[in-house]
Parts: sequence; C-alpha cells; structure tokens
Amino acid sequence: MESTDNKRHKGTSREKSGSKHDVFYYARKYIRRHLKVVPVRPKEKVPQRKDWQNERIKEGEIPDYFNDGDNIGILLGRPSHGLVDVDLDCDEAVALARRFLPKTDRVYGRETRPASHYLYKSKDAETIKFNDPDHEPSDVDGACLLELRSTGLQSIVPPSIHPSGERIRWEKKGEPARVSPEDLRIAVALLATAAVIVRRWKKGIRNEIALALSGMLLRAGWRKESIIQFIDAIVDAAGDDELKKRVATVEATAEKLARGEKVTGIPKLAELIGEKTVSAICKWLGIGDEKEIASGNQPEEADIFHSYEEFENAPPITFSIEGILQNDCLTMIAGPSGQGKTLTMVSLVKALLNSHKHKKLWHQFKVLETVPRVLYLIPESGITPFKDRLKRFHIYRYLKEGRLLVHTLSKGPTPDLSDPRILAAAKDAYVFLDPIIRFEKGNENEAADNQRGLARDIFLLLHAGARGIVAAHHSPKNFSKETIMTLENMLRGTGDIGAMVATAWGIKQLDAAKNIIHIENLKAREFEPCGPFQIIGRSYINDEGDFRMYKKPGECGSLAEELKSYNKGGAPLEERKAKAKRKQILSGFLKDDPEASASQLVKRFKRAGIKLSKEVIRKYRMELRKDAKQGS
Repeated sequence: MESTDNKRHKGTSREKSGSKHDVFYYARKYIRRHLKVVPVRPKEKVPQRKDWQNERIKEGEIPDYFNDGDNIGILLGRPSHGLVDVDLDCDEAVALARRFLPKTDRVYGRETRPASHYLYKSKDAETIKFNDPDHEPSDVDGACLLELRSTGLQSIVPPSIHPSGERIRWEKKGEPARVSPEDLRIAVALLATAAVIVRRWKKGIRNEIALALSGMLLRAGWRKESIIQFIDAIVDAAGDDELKKRVATVEATAEKLARGEKVTGIPKLAELIGEKTVSAICKWLGIGDEKEIASGNQPEEADIFHSYEEFENAPPITFSIEGILQNDCLTMIAGPSGQGKTLTMVSLVKALLNSHKHKKLWHQFKVLETVPRVLYLIPESGITPFKDRLKRFHIYRYLKEGRLLVHTLSKGPTPDLSDPRILAAAKDAYVFLDPIIRFEKGNENEAADNQRGLARDIFLLLHAGARGIVAAHHSPKNFSKETIMTLENMLRGTGDIGAMVATAWGIKQLDAAKNIIHIENLKAREFEPCGPFQIIGRSYINDEGDFRMYKKPGECGSLAEELKSYNKGGAPLEERKAKAKRKQILSGFLKDDPEASASQLVKRFKRAGIKLSKEVIRKYRMELRKDAKQGS
C-alpha cells in the first residue's frame, strides 16, 4: 500500500510532451539542473503545507507531487547548491538594480514588474530583508524594498502564475553568476539604500539631501568618486534632471571637509528624510559600526587600492602580550592533538581578561592590553569539560560579567564565523578558534575551496573590529616523530590559512605527568621572536590557576636538544635537584616523627612553604626506604 505521509497528492493529469507552460516539463528541467522543486498551488506564492522546506522531490516523483497548473517553487540556498534570489519588491529597486547588482544571465519577472528577480550562485549566503522603515511590516505593498532570499525559503519561477494573474517569465535564461556572499550582501545593501533615498528624493529638498548625504558618506570614508556614482544612480531613478547641480554639491562638500570647514551630515539628513530612515541606512551600510561597506567596498576599480594617506596613517604593529600575541592578525598555536593547546590558549585568555596593572604571562611576558571581551569557540568540547578548565584557571567569573563568550559542542553545530551576531560580538574582542579546521565550510573533499572560505571569514572578523584571532591547529600525526619544529611540519595542510598567519607557535608536551610543554616560534611577521621556552602545568594549574615558566628563553634549547635530556631517562637536572631537596626535608620530618601520616606531613611541608600531595609524599617515603636498604 502506498504511503501518503510524504506525498502531497497524485497528479490528476498525464504529463504532456513539453507544452509552453507545462508544469511537469519544467519541473523535470529544474531537477536536471540540480535544483530542488516544490509544488505551490495555482496563483499562490508559498506552499500551504508543513515541512515543505525538507522535501526533496526526485524526477520520477513529479506526478506524485504536482498537479497540472500548479506553480513551481525552487528551494533556495543549500538544497539547490547555493542558488539565491534577489527579489526586488519595489519599482525603485527594479530601476536601480542594473547600477548595483552584479551582472547575471539568469533573471525573471512578470509583465508589470519585469526583471524583478536576479538569480546567483552564492554558497552560504544568508537571507536578508530590507524594509522601508517608514512603512509598517503589515503594509505588503510598500514595506519591503528587496530581499536576498536563501536557505529556508523558496521562490516561484517560470512558468508559474503570480497572484496578480500575470505569467512569470524569463528575461535572461543563461547561467546564474557566481558571487561571494559578502560581495552580494554589499550589493543588496547599497541597492536598498539607494531605493529608499529615491523614495524620499522630493522636489524642493533634493539639493539639501545631496549635501547632507555627501557629508555623511565622506565622513564614513567613501571616496568622492564613489559618492558621485551613487548620487548619479539616485538622480537617474528619481527622474531628476539636475545631475550637474547634485554632483556640484559633492565636490563642494569634499572641498569644505579638506579645508576643515563644517558640512552637513547625519543630523541634517535625518531632519530631511526621517530619523528612522537614516538609522536604517547607517545600519545597512555599516556607518558607525562595522564599516565594511562604508570604508571602501564601493563598486569601482580605483577603490581596490590603498591611497598614500592610508599608508601614512597606518598604525604601527602592536601586541596585547609582548612578543607573543600580535594585534589585528591571526596567531596560530600548532601542536599534536592532546598535548596542551587548549590549556595554553585558556591561559592566554586569562592574561587578556585580567586587569592587573603589572601582570605577566607565565611570569615572563608583559601583558600590554586588557581586552573588553573574548570569544572562545570550541566545537570539539562539551560544556562540562570546558567549564572545568575555566574554573581551574580562575576565569569562570568572566562568563557572568559577559566578558567571556563561549560556544561549545553542547550549544549546537559549529557556528558560522560570518554570522552577524558573531561579527557584532567580535568588535574590540579577541576571538579564539579551537581548532580552526572545524570552521571550514562545505565538502571535506574540497579542501582548497573550504580554506579560501575560512580565510574570507577571518578577514571578515578582522574587518568587523576583532582585536585579534588566535587559532589552534592539529599538527599532522607524523610530527610526533620529529625532533625539530618548522612551519612546514607543524602547519602542513593549512593552505591559504597558513599563508595569512602573522605569528605561529609550535608546542609539544615533553612530560605528560608534569605537563611540561615546549614552545618554539615558527613564524614571526615583522618582529624578532624570543627563543624556545617551556612552561609547566602540574601542579601549578590546580594550585595557582595557571602555568608557570619552567625554562625561560635563553635557558631552553631547541626541541632536539631538549629531547636528548628526556631520552637519556629521568627528569631534567633542575627537577632532580628539587626532588632531592624535598626528600631530604621529608627525611628530617620522619626522624622527628617516624609514624607521621601522609596528611600530617602535607601540613608540615605547607608550613615550610612547599605544596606536596599525599601521593607524592608516599612515593618519596617509599624511595627513602629503598635508598636506606641499598645503603645498608
């Protein structure tokens, strides 16, 4: 018996041979283009049934789902391999589209609104809707300016019938252009801004709007030429025949600013076109916030290069932790799995959040800046084990203060670094990615493409105002046999990511019992790094909440040199001397009281300023007895 749970209904008409508007013919064509289709009732735009987003109709199932005359919807985003739809919902956006949207050969519309849907291939693009802020969302005819539609949505496509009764038709039937999510986001934001300004471009105040708009955009970092192109598009769409006069306002405003004179800007623009409108424009363009669009991503070739002034005003290289953590770039911590990368990174988090004036990381490296916030994204750990680490390092309180934001495996799948919430939280913060490989996107067999996507996300974080990014990288398994640390043998497989790293540190655990970690610099861009050094975790993390310096730079050899002493057997000389001294003290205590318990001896050591566990004391006691027998 055929189940009806997953099938909408049996088709009531046989498939035809491919008539001009045959739904079965077109559904089959779309599926063969690797697009996912869904049936929509005639003259409707949205499927009226639950869970349609999860339908994946195969070619042979078309008659089971579609009726003759149905509309055809295409699932957008991930189900259809990144196909997205820029849906232009107002006449102003349609008129301006060719000036702002990337060129594509896949466009459709209907008779009264032709070329109102531009299709692109944009992997991982997110849905964004731009509403006119002076219209209520319930105002269907006037609220929405345009929408970038992606995963979770569908759009009805030719030969469907629009609710108005008009046939949807192709304007261009070629291939959709491939555009990066960021470039597409910028394009639709610029288009929405221009469209809403055209709506406010009223006679009598046009020149004042042009003056105030020029002042706002120039202060936000736009080039004069970009503003002229932007206003040219607005003037054209608004039917304004005084382009030269509007261009002159841009020239005059730029000259006044250059002389240090006052010009109008956001306050005057808000007075002219409305405070809500200006607030929305600033949000869309990133003015006063992330500034990705405002600071130079304008659609002209000249803006792709730095100016002389930008070089002159470029800030010097700075560090949050002297010689260890460079600001405004990516720092990599590379090492074998399970050898202390996460604990080392948590220690860096503590140093960055601690506001003590004279603090030093591991009693060695000056902490030059306290950051307002740290984002720690660790998709390979659950919340419980990571909570334990935070408590052991005494930084758990920063969660309550809102200065430490954490995403673990327990919170859900690996977050997308281009998520607007993450970009907003990253401003002025340090971002920790543990490990970085979990933030690659897409098919694991397309490593190069995935790394390029991740590289773009890292640039996005830095452009959003992140103070810096620290990432853990699992070194290849065969590194465990290596006796030297190099960029090639520890960061192999990082591709584009490895190339953009400014600083890289290699770590290797030499003593698991004491958690002694050897650290060497692998890459230092534009600064002289320190020599190799070692930190020790046990029992200092439990007792004091952090690592301690075990061997300072200058006292520590290379990995090969340090491995020799460990391969000879026994602990290093310094540790052996310290152990001998503690055993000597214990021998004195036992002469005073041969029957003293381990708990009593712990207290006596504590009074002497030495912290030892009962297990260590029992071990030393047995060794003293063994030594006594051998001596006799």
